Amino acid sequence: MRCVDLTHEEWIWVFGDDDIMPKDAVKSFYDFLHSDTRFDVVRFNLAVIDHQGEILYGATSHPGHESSAQFASRVLDRSCRSSASEFIFSRDVYLGTGGFVEFPLGWASDVASWIRFGMEKGIYTIGNEPVRWRLSGNNLSSRQDDHVYLHKIDACIEFTGFLRQHFKLPEDVLFDWMFFHFSLLTKGRRKLNKKLMHIKFVGKVAASRPGSVPAMLRFYKNRKCTYFRKKLWSLRYDLPFGPQ
Repeated sequence: MRCVDLTHEEWIWVFGDDDIMPKDAVKSFYDFLHSDTRFDVVRFNLAVIDHQGEILYGATSHPGHESSAQFASRVLDRSCRSSASEFIFSRDVYLGTGGFVEFPLGWASDVASWIRFGMEKGIYTIGNEPVRWRLSGNNLSSRQDDHVYLHKIDACIEFTGFLRQHFKLPEDVLFDWMFFHFSLLTKGRRKLNKKLMHIKFVGKVAASRPGSVPAMLRFYKNRKCTYFRKKLWSLRYDLPFGPQ
C-alpha cells in the first residue's frame, strides 16, 4: 500500500479520514505497548456510526487475545464486527508477510490481512473507548451498482479461498458466510434484479469452487429454495466432479 510505503515508523495505523479515533487512543496504544511487547497486531473495539455520527451498532467487546483461527471463526459466524480503522500493526509483520492481502476492490482484504498478520502471535485488544467507523452512504460498503456488486462477490469468493489455504473449514460454514454477504449486497434491490444477481452469485461460486456445490445444495434444501436447488442440480453435470 502506497501510504504505508511512504512511512518509516515501527507501528502502522491506517485510519479512515471520516472515522473517529478515541481521544486517548495514542496514549492507550503506547501504554499497552509498554506493558506487553509480544504482539504484532493490536486493535480497539469497534462501533459503527452513520453520516451524522449517530450510533448504528454499539461496540462489542473482543477477547483480550485470540488466535487468527479464532478471529476467523468469529468473522464467519458473524459474532464480531471488523473494519480497517481499529487495527494497528507492526512494520515487521507487514513486511515479513508480504503486506496486505489483495482482493478485488480491497473488499475483505482488511480482515484477511489481520488474519495473516496475526498467524504467529495472535491479535490483542485494547479494551478502552472504541473506534467509531462511519457507514456514510458514500463509501464502498454502501455502493450497490452491478459492477461493484460483481467485484464484491469475486472478493468474497477469494476470501473464502484464502481461508481454505490457512484453516480446515467446513464448506457449509463458508457458503453460509458468502450467502449472508450476498444478502447484504442485494438488500433493497427489486425482486427481479435480485434474482438475476442471485443467479450470477450461484454461478460464480459454483464455477470457482466446484467442491462447494454439495454444500450449496444442502443450504438451499434446508431453506426450501426450490428454484436455486434445481439450478445447482442442473449445473452439477457441467462441473469437473460430475453428478453427486
